[in-house]
Amino acid sequence: MEEENLAEKLFKLNSSINEWLTDTRVLVDQIKARQDPRRQFNLWRNSSEGKNWKRRQHSKQDRKCALCADYVHISRAHIDHIKPIAKYPDLALALDNLQLVHPQCNLTKGTTTAPASKFQESDRTLEHRDGNERRN
Repeated sequence: MEEENLAEKLFKLNSSINEWLTDTRVLVDQIKARQDPRRQFNLWRNSSEGKNWKRRQHSKQDRKCALCADYVHISRAHIDHIKPIAKYPDLALALDNLQLVHPQCNLTKGTTTAPASKFQESDRTLEHRDGNERRN
């Protein structure tokens, strides 16, 4: 009888631990998502600051793709990471690591490192919606 009672308590404890672990995994995934460099970049890109940067950069690049130097319409231009996020996540929000390119040029480049563009921004610190400053 005592063994059955102990087994029941152990089963309940195990269930509680599994529930806690599941909840903890969800929290860890949420924290990782907030810190994800691609997500942080997308938030910036879609912000008024990111849209203003794109307009300024489009002018600075003389409305040309930084990779092939052909005309690129601002609405079609991709913001490309010269050093890709996959290899350099710490540069996801560095303005001097961004350039405007044709969608096809961006896809062709993939995750390779592009040669430095003459159109790059100077070194700056950004303050983002999350209140953290990012050094570029």
